[in-house]
Amino acid sequence: MLHPFPHQRESGQPIVELKNVTAGYEGQAVLSEVNLTIMPGDFVGFLGPSGSGKTTLLRTILGATRVFSGHAQVNGKRVDRRRSLAGYVPQLETIDWNFPVTVGEVVMMGHTRGNPLFPWHRQADWRTARATMERLGIADLEDRHIRQLSGGQQQRAFLARALVSNPSLLLLDEPTRGVDIKTRDEVMHLLHELNHQGVAIAMTTHEINPVAAYLPWLVCIKGQIVAEGPPSQVISPEILHLTYGAEMPVIEYEGMTLVAESPHHFGRNGNRKASANGNGRAPEPVTGHGHSHHGEAADHGHPVGAHGASGAD
Repeated sequence: MLHPFPHQRESGQPIVELKNVTAGYEGQAVLSEVNLTIMPGDFVGFLGPSGSGKTTLLRTILGATRVFSGHAQVNGKRVDRRRSLAGYVPQLETIDWNFPVTVGEVVMMGHTRGNPLFPWHRQADWRTARATMERLGIADLEDRHIRQLSGGQQQRAFLARALVSNPSLLLLDEPTRGVDIKTRDEVMHLLHELNHQGVAIAMTTHEINPVAAYLPWLVCIKGQIVAEGPPSQVISPEILHLTYGAEMPVIEYEGMTLVAESPHHFGRNGNRKASANGNGRAPEPVTGHGHSHHGEAADHGHPVGAHGASGAD
């Protein structure tokens, strides 16, 4: 777990405050009557199945959806994409990696808002960008094309873009999706460090055991907020059934609450059938994977500078 339990939430003004928010796209509501508070120093994971509204919730905080009713504020101000107060990291798979841009240029895109000289940048902006790249360990990659990066380096480049404006809130859409175990651990440790440096973090994930179980606070979503709290309280058969509509057994292991992955039913049925045939052979071992909960659909092939703000998740 990234924080000791119980996680001590800071007092004062919330960074994010959603009150009875119904939001979506082009007249279609994806989220209904959402109430959510994110405080300074929080590290929150949004958990749910495909189409549950995880990405839409991120985009609502970013100011990139239509709020049909309710109130959505970041740092006490109404959300507005034109002056978003949050750093944002999209899913890596939504990026056009053939777009002709270097790591340094990607990071400088974080300076576009509030820059009256854009597309030109001040020397002070470049100094900030290089300091951010140094902070994330990618300073030596400044002139490299983004296509030439590893998955971990790509994630760090877009983290740097989100952080270069020094936001108090960082939003990440499936930051560990599609990467190997080593890269996933690197990303999570980096987010852990950023959070302890004072950045509040909200991220979506579909990975319960590798990611969600380690976060200090989870919000389960299925068109609305099903439950929220520490993993020990939220990862339960009852709440997971309400969230995913499936039976998901839960176990305790070394103080952590985890989903016990079991073989697919078709694998077990097949074994029983083989045994019933009475062929005298031992059943074949079940090789089916455990339950897999895929992330939400994403728009593909966005230019590097796009946030992918349209379309339901």
